[in-house]
Amino acid sequence: MSLAFSSQLAHFQIQRGIVGSIGEIGTYYGKYFFSISTAALPVEPKVAIDIFEDQTKNVDGSGSFVNSTRFREHAANLDVANLHILSQDSSTVTVSTLHARKLPPFRMFSVDGAHYKAATLRDLKLAYCSIRRDGVIVLDDWDNFEWTGVMDASYEFMHQVPDAAPFLYLCNKLYFTTRQHHALYFDFVLKNPCTPCSAVSLNNGDMHPSRYEIMGYKVCMVVSQDCAKWCGQ
Repeated sequence: MSLAFSSQLAHFQIQRGIVGSIGEIGTYYGKYFFSISTAALPVEPKVAIDIFEDQTKNVDGSGSFVNSTRFREHAANLDVANLHILSQDSSTVTVSTLHARKLPPFRMFSVDGAHYKAATLRDLKLAYCSIRRDGVIVLDDWDNFEWTGVMDASYEFMHQVPDAAPFLYLCNKLYFTTRQHHALYFDFVLKNPCTPCSAVSLNNGDMHPSRYEIMGYKVCMVVSQDCAKWCGQ
């Protein structure tokens, strides 16, 4: 479900001239990374940041061994063009690191690295400083209560960066853009059949899309979908 939506989101951005780099911290074997990369334009850089085989840096055990050769093979089989692989701990990646590679600002940046609070907060800040102002950050495992540091970090992030505007919760992921472009993406998800916002009952018995708020921003909360299914199944 989230893979289908992310592909739709990528195309929605392209239709509006929102282009740039695509990236993810914590790619594992690339299921999500390749779903957004294959929906991108060939000229757009696709940036994978992962420690891969170097599991000594996996201090919280939130990931596992990944064969980087196999990851590259997946990319080749999917014809992923303009691939940039950073085989390093995200704590060593800065905005300057990305600028040195002459990467344009990111239009979509997924955060799925180490899950303890300090690491997730650091990765969110890196993503925020790297995206276009009309770009999107996707935070994985937001409500995974085996990794409460992720949600804890998300609220600290929103306190420290009030311009970071959540607009969608879907399949364990929380989506952010910037304050200026919140309405653009919130309207998109409200009209998208793949993101049916949960409904709440009014006093008169009518139903309407839930418009829950997080830190003052309206958020479409999709809580009743089978995330293993493709949209439309």
